[in-house]
Amino acid sequence: MGIECYGYYQIPSIKAVEWQKENLFDADLSNMNLGEADLSGAQLALANLIGARLSGANLSNAVLSHADLRDAQLVCANLSEADLIGADLFATNLLGAKLEHADLRGANLRCQNIDDLKSRGARID
Repeated sequence: MGIECYGYYQIPSIKAVEWQKENLFDADLSNMNLGEADLSGAQLALANLIGARLSGANLSNAVLSHADLRDAQLVCANLSEADLIGADLFATNLLGAKLEHADLRGANLRCQNIDDLKSRGARID
């Protein structure tokens, strides 16, 4: 997914979009720029978010169970109380992300600092 412009590949941008409580079940949002988007309470179960830019996004109370977030950028994103059960977070950048009461049980946390995630309030086991 992307736009080719004069031989250059551009990442689609939907910056600062407001999709609170939207049903995006199984959506393909791979490589999208969703920085600072409001996705609070959104239904994103099984969504393809590979390589998505979600830095600064509000994903509080969002359902991301079994979503594919490999290589996604979630720097300073709000994932408080998000359902990430079974999500693939391999090589996902969670630097500074808010994780209070986020449910990461069964998630692929390879390349993540488990102690750091727990110290920020995430439920892992």
